[in-house]
Amino acid sequence: MSRSAAADIDLPAYIDHALLDPFATDQQVLQACSEAEQYRFAAVCVYPAHVRQAVNLLKGKPPKVATVIGFPTGATTSAVKLYEAQEAVEHGADELDVVINFGWVKQGNSERLHRELAEICELCDRPVKAILELGRLTPDERNLVIDVCLDAGVAFLKTNTGWFGGQPSPMFGTCMRKPKVTLALRPPVGFAPQNRPSSSLWPEPPAWAPPEGRS
Repeated sequence: MSRSAAADIDLPAYIDHALLDPFATDQQVLQACSEAEQYRFAAVCVYPAHVRQAVNLLKGKPPKVATVIGFPTGATTSAVKLYEAQEAVEHGADELDVVINFGWVKQGNSERLHRELAEICELCDRPVKAILELGRLTPDERNLVIDVCLDAGVAFLKTNTGWFGGQPSPMFGTCMRKPKVTLALRPPVGFAPQNRPSSSLWPEPPAWAPPEGRS
């Protein structure tokens, strides 16, 4: 993607404005929602405890309400994640950012990983964004995770939680541009880097982009 083409992108429409401070107050949620509306962000992402408030604040306004599931460790049980996701949907959440079980990835347990994600995708009927923590995975583990997520039906792949190091790099952008990602037989899958590093690490705009209709 050239710089001129990147300049034509309506960037705010691809940004999730996250408030994931566990000490966040109702007033801070109000501020985050106001900022999301002011800057025309695609969504505001809050903890499940704040979903109802965010939904009420943004009712009838363009920004969607996203929430995190199993955040930040991904180490809760599948039943707990499913309940958390279903409750968030009942409270009005538009999108679910699900932290995968990293222990299963390290063990190569793709079956359990797939079952957990597929169940949330199927039963919650909301776009699911899988948070992958790519900086802590080996190349083979990254390939495994991408395959599992695509097959399970996730809508977006997010590089990391921002809690455990391993910041995204151009290498991850290349990893996500595998043919199976761009040519998957389902709606295009978005790639969302978290905590984008300084521009010195990206001499050219990264050649990834969210799918059409993100906003």
